[in-house]
Amino acid sequence: MGTNLNMLIAWTAAIFLLPLCTVAKTWVSLPVHAPARIEDDAPFGHQVDVAIGTPPQNSSFNIGIQDWLVAPLVPQCIFCPVDGMYDPNWSTSFKVSDKRKGSFDLGGLEGNETFTLGGVLQDLNTPMIFIDQMGPEAAKRFSGGILGLAPTKNESLRGHNILVRLDEQGQLLNPVWGLRLGGDNPRLTIGALDPNEYEGELNWVPELNDTGMIKVDAYRGYQGNILPFQYPVTASLSSVSKNIYLPEIMTYLTNESLIGPQEGVNLEPDHKQQIGIQCNGTQPPQLQFSVDINGINYPINQHDLIRPPSIMAAKGFCNIGVYKADPAGFELGVVFLRSVYLAYRFPTGDCPGYYGFAFPKGSTTTSNQKPRDAPPNASQCLSLVQPTSTPTPTIAVHEGKLGFSEEKFRVYGKAEDQWVALRGVGDLPALTVRGVEDKSVVNGG
Repeated sequence: MGTNLNMLIAWTAAIFLLPLCTVAKTWVSLPVHAPARIEDDAPFGHQVDVAIGTPPQNSSFNIGIQDWLVAPLVPQCIFCPVDGMYDPNWSTSFKVSDKRKGSFDLGGLEGNETFTLGGVLQDLNTPMIFIDQMGPEAAKRFSGGILGLAPTKNESLRGHNILVRLDEQGQLLNPVWGLRLGGDNPRLTIGALDPNEYEGELNWVPELNDTGMIKVDAYRGYQGNILPFQYPVTASLSSVSKNIYLPEIMTYLTNESLIGPQEGVNLEPDHKQQIGIQCNGTQPPQLQFSVDINGINYPINQHDLIRPPSIMAAKGFCNIGVYKADPAGFELGVVFLRSVYLAYRFPTGDCPGYYGFAFPKGSTTTSNQKPRDAPPNASQCLSLVQPTSTPTPTIAVHEGKLGFSEEKFRVYGKAEDQWVALRGVGDLPALTVRGVEDKSVVNGG
């Protein structure tokens, strides 16, 4: 049985995996799986479809604009979500070492595997961490794995990043990616910036010392009034943080010129980090918040800034996406990212990293604002090749979940849980009860 299975996998690999002997510079456009709205007690991760292994297994990985490694979940992981899990037993290209990375909360073995994006880009030996250990809190944040889009500054580790590897192999049209998380049909492009995804020109600013941080000119509240911080401030960008984080929020909370006229405002007494505004009146609550970057003001989408009522909010109040940071600092999380188009020109050679901001395609925001400062070395580093068409996939990807049953089963002892598909059910011997062959569970023993 094992020999036949290995032969089948090897034969399938020859069909699904096309060798990249002649490399043409290209790019890929990937759909993003995004929640319709940011809620208090619902997942807020944004995922993109990838394929891993030989033959390629479909999965959806969380986008990590601040992470630098690819990290799939494997079946040995106890607390890992099953959806999108990659099984190395079905791959002929899986390699693993005995070295471990990470911590109790999130960790696994180092190794290498084939990684495919959109059936267009493919690296045959991507360094990865195969996550087999996860704390319950981490399990709430993502499933499938992590797609790290931030090449690390560490020179000894830069070659482990999938973007650096694809670029050094000559596969990418440009050393860039573009991301639109909000609106209809959100997308991630790698290798080019699709002008159909944003409005107007890009507002390019330097990444600060390859740290995933930028300078922010101002945070604004009601009627454009500026929150009192010592500007410019340094803020990090994160796709795994939900909110906009500030080092202090009491001034914003208690000042009507900043938070605007509200029926009522609530500060959670337990940790003094979370603001709620009254939302049980006859009029829907309104809130204004925006961020100035290089002379351009980016308003935050009301739909994501104000949460719907939940058990995590005080009765009659709706929490908002502006929190106090602990430890103190400035961070622009998913609430901000869903309100802008974000581009990243990652560092190569003599060119540092740059972030580009624009209004997403279809945005109701209209503006004739122009960037205040031109980025340094723009002619050398930001002269990008414009795509003329969307590449057609050339690498076939398995459409199903390898090894999972089509039928779903109850979770023992947890009648309230959803039924789940199981791996390897078809290989189990039939259960014989009183001389009758039966694969089903018999009630009463």
